[in-house]
Amino acid sequence: MSVQISDAEIIAYANAAAVMLKKLLSTDEVAELSAGEPMTHKLFPLIWPANLA
Repeated sequence: MSVQISDAEIIAYANAAAVMLKKLLSTDEVAELSAGEPMTHKLFPLIWPANLA
C-alpha cells in the first residue's frame, strides 16, 4: 500500500519537527545543529539511535 504525501505536507511536517527540536534543545544546541556541528545532546541517541555507532 502506498501513501501519497504532497510537497506541502512534507514542508508542514518538516516545520513541525523543527519547532519540536527547538523546544527540546537549548539555544546553543540549536545554533550548533544549524551550523552543521555534530549533535551531542543527551536525548539525540533516543531520537535517532542509528547515530550511536
